[in-house]
Amino acid sequence: MLERSIRLFLAVTTLIVSGGCSFFAPATQSIHINGIPDDATVVINGNSVKVPATIDVPRNKNLTIIVHKNGFKTYKVTTGYSLSTIGIVDAIGCWLFLLPGVGLLSPGAWELMENNFYYTLTPEVK
Repeated sequence: MLERSIRLFLAVTTLIVSGGCSFFAPATQSIHINGIPDDATVVINGNSVKVPATIDVPRNKNLTIIVHKNGFKTYKVTTGYSLSTIGIVDAIGCWLFLLPGVGLLSPGAWELMENNFYYTLTPEVK
C-alpha cells in the first residue's frame, strides 16, 4: 500500500512539475529597431518610439512597425509569431501527458519570428 502511494505521489508530482513550462517564460520579448533617417517617426503597434530603440512587446501577437517622415516613402513591416522552444517542449509533453498543453495558452509558449528591424526610408519622387 505504501509503495502504491509513493508511485501515485511521484506520478502526480511529475505531471505538475512538467505541466505548462511556458507559464514561467516571460510574456514579452525585446525587439531592436534602428534605421536611416534616425529622426523619422517610428510607430510600433500604435506606440511612437525614438530610434535606436529596444522595447518589450507581447510574444504572442503580430507586430507592425510603421516608419514615416515628410518627404519620404512610408515603410511598413509586419511580423508574426510561432511556437518557442519552450512551447515545443510543452506540445511534446502534451502528447505524452496532456497537462503541459495548458502552457500553450500562455504568451511564453510563443516568440516573434523577428526581433531585429532596420529600415532605410527612400525619398518620395515628385
